Amino acid sequence: MGVIRNYEDAVRELYYWQHNRQSGDDFNSLIFHLIQKAQSTPENMAKLRAGFSNEIEALNAWNKAGNYGDDLFVKHGLIKKKEEGV
Repeated sequence: MGVIRNYEDAVRELYYWQHNRQSGDDFNSLIFHLIQKAQSTPENMAKLRAGFSNEIEALNAWNKAGNYGDDLFVKHGLIKKKEEGV
C-alpha cells in the first residue's frame, strides 16, 4: 500500500494487513509483524516507537477494540457495522 504519514493512514494500512491474511509481503506488513513481536520487550518497542509511532498507536487501538478489532475499522469508516443477528 502507501506511505504512512499519520494515524489515519496507519489504521488504513492495518485494515489492509488484517484483511489480506497478514501476508507480510510488503514493508507495512513487516512493520506490523515486527511491532507484535517486539511488544514484550520495552527496549525494542522504544526503538520502534521512534520511527513508527502511528503504526504502534493503530495496532494498540485495534488490540483494544471490540468485535475482534472491527470496531476500530467501523469507527474509521473502513467497514460497516454488522447488524445484530447477522
